[in-house]
Amino acid sequence: PRPPSSLQRASPPYARFSLSALPDDATVQKAVLRLWVFGVVTPGTVEVVPVVAPWQEGTIAGDTSPILGTPVASFPVASGDTLHFVDVDVTGLVSDWARGLQDNHGLALRAASASVNVVFDTKESIVTSHAPELEVVLASAGPQAPRTARTATSRWLTVSTPPAPVRTSAGSIPPATWD
Repeated sequence: PRPPSSLQRASPPYARFSLSALPDDATVQKAVLRLWVFGVVTPGTVEVVPVVAPWQEGTIAGDTSPILGTPVASFPVASGDTLHFVDVDVTGLVSDWARGLQDNHGLALRAASASVNVVFDTKESIVTSHAPELEVVLASAGPQAPRTARTATSRWLTVSTPPAPVRTSAGSIPPATWD
C-alpha cells in the first residue's frame, strides 16, 4: 500500500485507462475523469495533460518521466474540495484515443503553477482508496435520444484502476494503471 498521489509540478501523477472494450467504430459522446481529492495544501488550477510516449508503472522518476503533450483540460481545486470527488470533462482526448487520432498512453495531472499542491487518492491508498475513474458515454448508432449517460440508446462504461476490472454495459474493462 502507498499514500495518495501528491500533485506537484515537477512530478505529476499519471493514469492509464484501457479502452479495449469500446467498439472499433465508437463515437464518444462524453468522457468524464473522476478524481477523489484527498487533500488541498495550496488550492489552484490543475491541468489534465496527455502522455505522448509509452511508460511503465514503477519506472517513473524525475529524470525518466514520459513526455507530456499540451493540456486538454484544466479545473480549479479549492480547499472545500477536500474529501470530495471532482469531475473533469475529457471528451476531446478520449474521442481522439477512440478514433485513433492520438495514441492512448494515458494522462498526467499537473499543477498549473508551482504554488499549487493537491493530493489525489488512488486505489492503492492505505487511507481511503478512491481510484480515479473514466466514464465514457457512447453515441447511439440508432435514432438520437436525449443526451444523458444512461438512456436506452446510449452505452456507457466506467473504467477504474486495479485490482479488479469493472463490469459494465460495454463488457469487462481491463484495469487501468495509476502511478
